Amino acid sequence: MHTNISSFGRRSLLQRPVQTIMVSIAVLFGVLVLGAVFSYHHACRLIEIEAGVHESQETLVELQASLAAITRVESATRGFFLTKQQTYITAYKRAAADAKARNQRLLQLTAQNPDQQALVKELDRRFAGRLQTLDQTIARADPGSAGRAVVQPEVGLEYMADIKLLVQQAATQENAGLQAREAEARKSRAIVRWSVIVGSSLDLFFLALLGCVIMRALEQRRESEAAMRSTEEQYRRIFEQGAPGFYRATFGGRLVSVNRALAKLLGYDTPEETVSAITDMGLQLHVDPARRREAVQILREQGSIQDFECELYRRDGTRIWVSATAWAVQDTGSSLEEYHGTIQDVTERKTLEQQFHQAQKMEAVGRLAGGIAHDFNNSLGVITGYVDLLRSPSCPVDRRQEYLEHVEEAARRATSLTRQLLVFSRKQVIQPRVVNLNEITVAAETMLRRLIGEDIELILSCDRKLGNITADVGQIEQILMNLVVNARDAMPKGGKLFMTTSNVELGETSFPQFTGAKPGRYILLSVRDTGIGIDPSILAHIFEPFFTTKEPGKGTGLGLSTVYGIVKQNQGYISVSSQPSHGTVFKIYLPSREQEALPLKREMMPVPQPRKRWQTILLVEDEQRLRKLTRNCLESAGYRVLDAPNGPAAMQTAAEKSLKIDLLLTDVIMPEMSGGELARAVALIRPTIKVLYMSGYTDDLITQHGVLEAGTLLLEKPFTLESLLSKVHTVLERQAHEAAAGQ
Repeated sequence: MHTNISSFGRRSLLQRPVQTIMVSIAVLFGVLVLGAVFSYHHACRLIEIEAGVHESQETLVELQASLAAITRVESATRGFFLTKQQTYITAYKRAAADAKARNQRLLQLTAQNPDQQALVKELDRRFAGRLQTLDQTIARADPGSAGRAVVQPEVGLEYMADIKLLVQQAATQENAGLQAREAEARKSRAIVRWSVIVGSSLDLFFLALLGCVIMRALEQRRESEAAMRSTEEQYRRIFEQGAPGFYRATFGGRLVSVNRALAKLLGYDTPEETVSAITDMGLQLHVDPARRREAVQILREQGSIQDFECELYRRDGTRIWVSATAWAVQDTGSSLEEYHGTIQDVTERKTLEQQFHQAQKMEAVGRLAGGIAHDFNNSLGVITGYVDLLRSPSCPVDRRQEYLEHVEEAARRATSLTRQLLVFSRKQVIQPRVVNLNEITVAAETMLRRLIGEDIELILSCDRKLGNITADVGQIEQILMNLVVNARDAMPKGGKLFMTTSNVELGETSFPQFTGAKPGRYILLSVRDTGIGIDPSILAHIFEPFFTTKEPGKGTGLGLSTVYGIVKQNQGYISVSSQPSHGTVFKIYLPSREQEALPLKREMMPVPQPRKRWQTILLVEDEQRLRKLTRNCLESAGYRVLDAPNGPAAMQTAAEKSLKIDLLLTDVIMPEMSGGELARAVALIRPTIKVLYMSGYTDDLITQHGVLEAGTLLLEKPFTLESLLSKVHTVLERQAHEAAAGQ
């Protein structure tokens, strides 16, 4: 068998040096970019500064040129007025045009400098005014005194002095700005020069470092490949020769590979044989396929499982308990393809645990025996005592009915005790249907008042708009009886017992004490007493089986644990609150149903008569006294009865072709042949025969949740004459209707 490290792990090991090279290249590129950005920024700044220097220099030149042009204007004007020669007019116009152009250029150059702009505008304003005066004087045919006034020395000197002052001020400010810009330009040149030098040096350094990193990365790659080969070899050795069972499997249930330890654990000779033989782990390997589905669900949601116990089949069909640890493995697309894990055999530990639990159970049953014997002795004492009174010749005729009622009540008490044991052992036959809790409570009121006695006042408060529930009527009666008896024992000197029903809405956070409670509408049954209350140290144990505060031999410890079991079986919740000397409150929440409730049939029904006098029943019951009683009951109703003590005897009777048998009435648990086996065997020779089972409980007829399978007819023990004849009549009538429909 060839087993490799996963491709994902292999790629991870080999890609590490490549990742190192890529990181180094990224760092080098980052440094180059930073250096280039730094140099570019300062180069742009240097260009900007040098442009400013050039503008300052040009401004100074233009100031001097403007002053020279204005001076030429003044000279040409004087020459014209003194000599009257036209050549001076030409010089005057050229100089005036030059001065205007210089001033406009100065206005453009000083646009970003408000102070300089103000001086240039003043210079231009004065020149424009002087030029206007000169133009008007020159335009006259005979300037005369006006011309002489213009060329007076004191006038020209004053005007030129003002012009020179403005030019000097502007030149001074511009020189100051020029010096600052030149200093900043020298600084920027130095920065650019050094950034180029340093950047080049760093580039050379990182190039050399990159070369070293690449060499080291290649060396690490070689080391990683060698380490990977070594690790893979160790992994293969551990996988193939390790004590735990190693495996790889797909989420679809196919084994990819196993080691020799797991192959041996499952009873195969080689790992290859194991992988080829097991193609569906859920169907071929797991005793309970639902456990594998549960494990797969956990793996998909959480990524791993730890110490997950399940039962597996070996090759020879024997079962073993294992503890599994597994983890999901992702492919390159981050999707779950398979999972890897280990399996350890824990069959021996599970066997020891089962033996320990059995020992604990036997110890608990021993403690229970005294309480059961006490309660049964009380019921049997009442029954035998009143039977003796009825047999006595001196028994008053008018009191016989009363004595019989006491016998019936004691029998019901004993029946209730057996039902509590069956609920605790999860073997009670239940028939849930939609009922109204108010109707059950009111119908049981008389029985409950008889249980608590006259010194306790029972107060019922029922919500008239109460919703319905789905439950077994007998179980609800058990809840009421057990809670009432518990309250009675808590009020030895009398008191008040309050029973209320109401509709409630159970929210996600309304009842934090109910872990995992489903929100929705519920029916609330509240039972509150004014008794002595329950100590907090006892309160935490009251729902535990066999727990009782009564004296040894006087309590079974099943009452409240039975209530708890019934509530949970019906998807409900129960809470208790109590304080010493302040009474106790039990609250039971059962899911509300929208369906219409079926009415309770409490009235005595007339005993049905057989449809035909010649209807024959084959009765099979291994208990002689019960068989005789059942035969007498059936014969008293007009049926013909053939009885048998066991399955083989019943088969001999059923094989008699001369006998016409309409119904097989059989117990379920019998020696030699069970009721189910008998019914199937009789059906082979009498296909049309109807079957009615009798049982106090039977695993063969009850589903996992304690509910009768569809189509199964059952008479629950102990039964009354009314229930026996009613059930038999129902089965035979169904047979008659089916026969009529077939004709």
